[in-house]
Amino acid sequence: MPAPRSAKRSAALRTANGKRFSPDVIQHLSTLYGARRFMIESRTPMPETTYVKTECQHCKGHIEYPSGLAGQPVECPHCKQTTKLPPSMPPPPIPPPLPVIHPARARIEKASSFAGVGCLLQGIGAVCFVFAILTYKTAIFPIVFGILGLWLLFYGSRKASWYQCSACGGKLSHARVSVCPHCNACFR
Repeated sequence: MPAPRSAKRSAALRTANGKRFSPDVIQHLSTLYGARRFMIESRTPMPETTYVKTECQHCKGHIEYPSGLAGQPVECPHCKQTTKLPPSMPPPPIPPPLPVIHPARARIEKASSFAGVGCLLQGIGAVCFVFAILTYKTAIFPIVFGILGLWLLFYGSRKASWYQCSACGGKLSHARVSVCPHCNACFR
């Protein structure tokens, strides 16, 4: 038969800070401070007990016991016969650590293309310059076509060349990148 709840609480109070109190002191402290507050104020943690489950050798009833009693004979709470608890199992082996993978060393390369969007934009910019020259007699068209042509030439040159990783060939956003986002290669 399991111990009543108050007996479990008083047993916990007796062992909370390593001293043994008499039952009347425990009752007095419980009513004066409350059992929970007394446990919090003791500041000494109770030892961690792990419980193991097994079954009786005779009646196959479930038995739960502290791991410290492993290998000892105990009386079964169900059939009242003596049964021997199994010996404690060793902890499972610790798996080996994962190998550390060092990223490859690479460098940042500048690449360019003659058959891409950047070159197309540069071509349109050159055509805008031609229109600016052809419309020099009008007031606004040379200015509009001139500014548009300059912008397309500049923007097209930015699109026609880029930075890339020497290890994987992936495009990089700028030359100050320290790690390639595609293959994790280090540049510094």
